[in-house]
Amino acid sequence: MEIKKEVATAIAAALKNRRKDETFERTLGKQIRKKRLSFSDYVEAISMIRERARAGGMSLEEAAFLLISDKTDGKGGEK
Repeated sequence: MEIKKEVATAIAAALKNRRKDETFERTLGKQIRKKRLSFSDYVEAISMIRERARAGGMSLEEAAFLLISDKTDGKGGEK
């Protein structure tokens, strides 16, 4: 399944802006809302991230980075 460019940008922003006392899921939710994306975009994104993390035995942050690495430069900017 392909991830939308806008969602990939929100994931990159969540990776960049995550606070130590905040879960990745919460940070991602904030970024999704900030970019005015839908709840279904959040559900789709976090499902894909969790699936990749579970399959690869890695953290959500690592899985999110791998998921967006082909859509963005990994820092929130587009290729």
